[in-house]
Amino acid sequence: MYMIYLGNHDIRRNGRSIYTELYGPAYYSFDFQDSHFVFLGSSPGWAEIKSISNEQYIWLESDLIKALRKEDFCYYTYTTN
Repeated sequence: MYMIYLGNHDIRRNGRSIYTELYGPAYYSFDFQDSHFVFLGSSPGWAEIKSISNEQYIWLESDLIKALRKEDFCYYTYTTN
């Protein structure tokens, strides 16, 4: 199984808008059997101060509440400047 995930090189120029047009939101989750997988859009653009937006934190909290009693796996990218 392959999962599409937005990385720091994918957001250059208009990459984020192309990605979301082709694949949907930069962050998403899904369940597989007794596990819950979360992919966070944590690649900041040049003008962004935080890697993960407040909107995404609110979504994440709501998403994890819905996934109670499942084993959670969270994926994100971290880059240094």
